[in-house]
Amino acid sequence: MKVIAIAQQKGGAGKTTLAMNLAVAAHERGRRVLILDMDPQQSILRWHELRGRAPDVIATNERDLAAYVAAAAENDVDWLVIDTAPKSEASIRRAAEAADLLLMPCQPSKLDRHAVGDTVETVRATRTPAAFVLNNCIVTSKLVETTVEDLVGNYDVPIAPAALGKRTAFVAALEDNQAVLEYEPRGKAAAEVRALYRFVCKKIGEKP
Repeated sequence: MKVIAIAQQKGGAGKTTLAMNLAVAAHERGRRVLILDMDPQQSILRWHELRGRAPDVIATNERDLAAYVAAAAENDVDWLVIDTAPKSEASIRRAAEAADLLLMPCQPSKLDRHAVGDTVETVRATRTPAAFVLNNCIVTSKLVETTVEDLVGNYDVPIAPAALGKRTAFVAALEDNQAVLEYEPRGKAAAEVRALYRFVCKKIGEKP
């Protein structure tokens, strides 16, 4: 079983959207996927209840996380995707300790760039492989280049080559309780998610 955690202390970075879409990408490729929703808002759990189909979702917290990870392994889950709670060092630390890879979404803004430091330090303490994922990007914006330069200059953490754009499809898909791969499978947002999925597979040593 491979465990992929999504973490960022700053709220609104795009953790939940990233977790949903990455999980559906893995499911689309035949993986048995389970999402653990550690966010107290339980947005992914509600999304799953409304859509009524895979991937499965279980709500949990840092105290019970280890038990659910063990249970998932015993039940032949291929990919376990963990959406951590924002503003919670304990949630991020526990998820990082369980993960094969931790993804940190970061939007191209000064506030987001400055907010990633605490998350990086928490993850670094666990020695878990990690990567930044640029999210909600306007491709032609100078802010994307500035964000890349800032992250590279300040943190010894790779940046996923597949960034997620600022696209209506991500919001519209959620309105229909879908991921972008389901809502607009030939669209640019879906292509970005598939590219990110391939990057994750490479990082964890799996074929896409």
